[in-house]
Amino acid sequence: VRSEPAAVHRLLDAHLRRLEDGLADARRELSRIRTLVGPEEPAVATRLMLSRTDLARAVDAVRFAVGTAPELPVLTGVLLDVEPDAVRLVATDRHRLALARADAARTEGPAVRVLVPAGFVDEVRALLDTGAGSTPEAHLTVEGTRVAVSVAGRSASATALPYAFPD
Repeated sequence: VRSEPAAVHRLLDAHLRRLEDGLADARRELSRIRTLVGPEEPAVATRLMLSRTDLARAVDAVRFAVGTAPELPVLTGVLLDVEPDAVRLVATDRHRLALARADAARTEGPAVRVLVPAGFVDEVRALLDTGAGSTPEAHLTVEGTRVAVSVAGRSASATALPYAFPD
């Protein structure tokens, strides 16, 4: 602690990375054990109908803050926090935090939180520009670890990242 401030910060950052890596390893191991123990209860699908423009604005508002550090894979995605009347998108790279919300015109199913890869978010953003004017809404479906978005007859899907997004 009596060292130069820069050296102290480097040591603290290295320690934090070790702790985060250990936590990620523990979560992966727990997931493997759950898989071995037996199948989970059948997943209940959650479906939302959203305005394409609202969802596009929300994606644009958070995409810049997605992390790219391979040592922190939990930050390389966007959290979709589905509430009864909206979906909240959250992204951070530890230095920036972005939060946006898109209201749902209709929601079916329970509230759910799922972390999706940045590549999927980019695919969804491209879909939202597809067939502009033909269909004003987008459909978001979360079923277990599968997430899909469909717009104007086209869709993109992905498997959720196996990490718990930091609080």
